[in-house]
Order: sequence, then C-alpha cells, then structure tokens
Amino acid sequence: MELPAPKSEKDRVLIVEGGGMRGAFASGVVAAMCEIFPSQKFDLTVGVSAGSCPLAFYVTDSPVRGESFQKILDIWKYDLIGNKFISFRNFFFGKKIMNQSYLIDYLMKDKYPIIKERLSLAETTPLYIVVSDFKDMVPRYIQATSENIHSLLKAATSLPIVTKGKYELNKMYYGDGGALDPIPLEKIINLGYKDITLVLNHPVDFFSKPIGKLISRIAYPFQKEFRRKVRIVHHRAYNTAKQIILNPPKGINLTIIEPYTKNILGITSTKKNKIHNMINKGWKEGLRHFSYRDND
Repeated sequence: MELPAPKSEKDRVLIVEGGGMRGAFASGVVAAMCEIFPSQKFDLTVGVSAGSCPLAFYVTDSPVRGESFQKILDIWKYDLIGNKFISFRNFFFGKKIMNQSYLIDYLMKDKYPIIKERLSLAETTPLYIVVSDFKDMVPRYIQATSENIHSLLKAATSLPIVTKGKYELNKMYYGDGGALDPIPLEKIINLGYKDITLVLNHPVDFFSKPIGKLISRIAYPFQKEFRRKVRIVHHRAYNTAKQIILNPPKGINLTIIEPYTKNILGITSTKKNKIHNMINKGWKEGLRHFSYRDND
C-alpha cells in the first residue's frame, strides 16, 4: 500500500486532484491527454477521489488513441448532469445523495467500460489511487489492478455525507483519499521523483480553510477520532502542497495544469451548462499544455 520509488531521476509522475464534481476540469484535461499525450509517457500515475476516474480510462487506453477520450467526455457531458448521478431527492427516500453504483457499476463497467485487463499488461503505466484508512487514520496508496479497479474506485469516491463515506475493500474500510492527502505532492517528492505533472481543479493560489467541527461531525458521525484527524490534517496537507507548488524545491520540475479562475462547480453541482463549461476549459488547457510538450 505504498507508492513505488523511482527507478531513475528521469521518471515522470502524473497526479490528478479530486473534488467531486469539480473534477470536470481535470477530466477535460485528461481527456485531451488521451488524444495527444499517451500515458506511457509517464512512469507512475496517482489519482485522488474523482481524479482517479479519468485516470483509470487514461492508463487503460488503447495504443491507437481514440477510445478513452470520448468515454470521459460523454460521461461528463451526458451522464452526470441533472439528477442522474446526484439527487438530493434521494435523501427523502432513504437513499444516498450520490449514486456510486450508477457511476462505477453502470457507467464505468457497462456503458463505457474500462478495459481493466490492460492494467495487467507490462506496458501499462501503473495507476495508484489514494484512499483514507479508517482504522489507522492514514492515507493509503493502492495500485489499481484488473481485479480491484471497480471496488477501489468506489472506495476512492466514497465522499462523506453524499455517500456512506466508506467502502469495504479486503476486509478494511476506506474512504475518500482527499480527506487525509488531497494532493500527494509532498509524498511523491519525498520518494525521489523530480519530474511531476499535476492537474488541479482549483487555481494554484486557492488555499483550504480548516474543516469546522459541525461539518466534520456531519461528515463522519460515527468516527470520532477520524473526524478529529481530518480537522487537523486536511487543510494542512492541502496547503502544504500548494506552498510546494508556489516554491518548488531545487531540482524539482513541476508542470501545473490549473483552471486559472475559480472553479464554478461545487462538489455536488449537476447543472449542465456549468459542467460543460469546466470540462471544455479542461480540454482546452490539456491541448494547450501537451500539444507542445516533448515526446521523448
């Protein structure tokens, strides 16, 4: 459950931030990358929460480009709008506001299936997904495989309040990795990676405020110690990553793709025009950054 160390100083890492529906921007970026910058250009990919979903398509794309980018765009433009995925009316019927089964089991498994068998191929770039361990109250970094990918995505997208907030995987309970390590940049640097591409869903000058006691209690009503840990760790970890981005250590090459202006989406936004706006921005930024990036 640890990230691998680099094999050389030239190893490249791609990190994609989460954020619920704010992930439309990052998904647009990754969709563009599917078209013009194949995942084999990276030696490691790391996804947090919603960021792990487009990454799953990215690393399992075919050698002939064209499959995954359309899947990502179609999911966001047609299948996550309105009340198909998120509906506050579900609360009144005893259901969860966010329908993970619709996203993972239907969309990513049946309608637009991840070609999970490619996760077992030697040429496939490893995908690691960040989750929060409820027992030990630490972030875990679990490699996606053809056997665990759908369950791992459910754990990674188990957001508090709108879902059960946790998912059982290998007899352990995990939740949204963004709670304890929202941008695992420091972790990656400490492992020795020097060439890092980071896709954000907020501008680099956005910093996180501490999570209040009331919100944390609502988010984790039965995990007293865990919610205390989140109140201490979340904003510090997020803001530390932002400080590193603004002042990277000597020898670290950072490529940052950001929305530049405030993300107009909230975690549970479902309005068509706003979602299309952000995924189109991501698409354009992805093309702008990677059309001219080296092809070594």
